[in-house]
Amino acid sequence: LAIVVGPVAAALVNTQWGLEGAFFADAATFLFGALVALRLHVPPVPRDPTEHTSSTWGELRAGFRLARRTDGLRWTLSVATCVYLLWAAFGVLEPLYVRDVLGGTEETFALLQTVFGVGLVATGLSLAVVGERIARPRYVAIAMVVSGLTAALYLGTESEVVAFIG
Repeated sequence: LAIVVGPVAAALVNTQWGLEGAFFADAATFLFGALVALRLHVPPVPRDPTEHTSSTWGELRAGFRLARRTDGLRWTLSVATCVYLLWAAFGVLEPLYVRDVLGGTEETFALLQTVFGVGLVATGLSLAVVGERIARPRYVAIAMVVSGLTAALYLGTESEVVAFIG
């Protein structure tokens, strides 16, 4: 919900009350979240005395050991890491692209982010359906190539329509 509705809500707040209003709206959402969290009652989980407890660092080390000895997992993590690093750089450039290349406004940026959010949700739901059938290096590679091509389509155009498709 946040990734789909959040950008549009931000654009509306910015349009209505400006940057100062955006900070107040952001603070209000954090306050609301804190109030909700304070009211939550989470009962303690009883521990089985025979159960081995592990630390977060221990589990992280175990994950690294598993990735080191599993070719497909190591390959998938390496490829995904490269893509996420490129997307992080892209995230910094995207507002500048919308403003300077597309000539768009904050609202344009928000709508592009909302379309991206809808795509993420749809992809997540689709993956839940097909699941294990596509969890193979070949399909991961195809997904990474398609991700790169759509990013190039997005950043390589001055057309808002093409940008939304990308």
